[in-house]
Amino acid sequence: MKKKDALRIIRDENLVKYSFFENRADQEYEVVIKEKDDHWEVYTTDERAAIHGTRGIYETETEALCNFIKRLRAGKLLYSLIQICF
Repeated sequence: MKKKDALRIIRDENLVKYSFFENRADQEYEVVIKEKDDHWEVYTTDERAAIHGTRGIYETETEALCNFIKRLRAGKLLYSLIQICF
């Protein structure tokens, strides 16, 4: 997967709450992908914008982008289920 593919998926599936290779402080409840030195990191943040759960460390951008999209899709599903319950 390339960046352009990930951006197309994000647009087509209306995925939200993410930071896509942005150089800014993390915000609450988002999925983050960043390039760091010789690897890529993917993680989610909690209500205090702190890293929540596992931080994925990947050697290739493709692996990182696949995990990033997977986490965004899971978040969309979770938020839709929460709205149904409340």
